[in-house]
Formats: sequence, structure tokens, C-alpha cells
Amino acid sequence: MKSKWVTKGIIGILLCTLMLGIIGCQKKMDKEPIGDENAVPTVKTLQKEKWGVTAAKEDENLNVEKMLTYAIENEYLEKAKYEAMIRKFGEIRPFIDLAKAKNINISILKTTFQKYKLSIPKDRSREFLKVPETIEESFEISIADEIENMAMYNRFIRRKGVPQELILILVRLRDASRAHLQSLEVGLKRVKE
Repeated sequence: MKSKWVTKGIIGILLCTLMLGIIGCQKKMDKEPIGDENAVPTVKTLQKEKWGVTAAKEDENLNVEKMLTYAIENEYLEKAKYEAMIRKFGEIRPFIDLAKAKNINISILKTTFQKYKLSIPKDRSREFLKVPETIEESFEISIADEIENMAMYNRFIRRKGVPQELILILVRLRDASRAHLQSLEVGLKRVKE
């Protein structure tokens, strides 16, 4: 009975995230940048620091704790990135919707850490951010990030010995990244028009 409730909850959150990701992309660029707080991660920065998805790529000895750690690091970083983009470029969709969706993903992961009686890693995402120069670059970085996110979650899902309950969560996170990717592609197209 409890697993049916958990499954329904995950499906509900997935649908909510999909709706947030599919909502249109609106331009609103009337806010001024605010110093270094506008930092946004770049692939180069992440590769150097080996945190989140970049660290996961190189880890050949994955276990439940490491997969959850890389996943939450990744979600922290994505949330911080979208919040920084909002501060720099204004309340542009899909960035506002994606920041909210990342909060949901972080909550799900924190609950999963607790279920497995694991310590929840601190959010160090601000250490890994760099300011993009343009809104177009922000969309391009985000598209590349969502593609990497899906690849990481796919790798975790295919790993032997992963508990079925965790696979469901990882599938949900991967599918959310797919929806986010679609909304970012639409946003980039609109910015280029």
C-alpha cells in the first residue's frame, strides 16, 4: 500500500515538473545584473572541480550513496544556475519554472537520503558558478547541462544492483531533465529570433 502511495506521489511530481518545463518561454530582460551573484556554471568549471555530473562520469565504483550524492550536487548546481540567470537576465521562462522544478528534485533527493539513513551533502553549488555573457549562452549552457544530466541518470539506472525504488526516482529525474531540455530548446529558438 505504501509503495503505491510513493509511486503515485512520484508520478504526480513528475507531471508537475513536466508542466513547469513545458510552459512557454517568455522574454523579460529589464533587470540589471547583480555582481558575482550572477554566476553560472560552465562545462569548463565543472570539469576542473569534479563535482556533480562531472565527478559521476569518472567514478567507476558507484554505489547508492555516491549516486545520490552526485544527483543532489547536480540538482543544487542546476538550481543555483537558474537562480543566477534570473538575477542577471530577469524573470525569463523557462528559468523561473526550472528553478522551482529543481527545488522539487532536491526535496525528493533529500527524502531519499533520509530513507537510506545517509547524510545529506551541503549545497556548495555557489563555489562552481561563473557568469555567462549573454542570454543565448545561458540557454546553450543549460541545454548542454540537461543532456549531461540525462546521460548521468541513464548510467545510474542501468547500473546492476540499484534498488527498484531508487530506479524510479532516477527515471523521474531523467525524464524531468528531458522536459527541461525541450523547454530550453524552445527558449533558445525564441531568443535567436
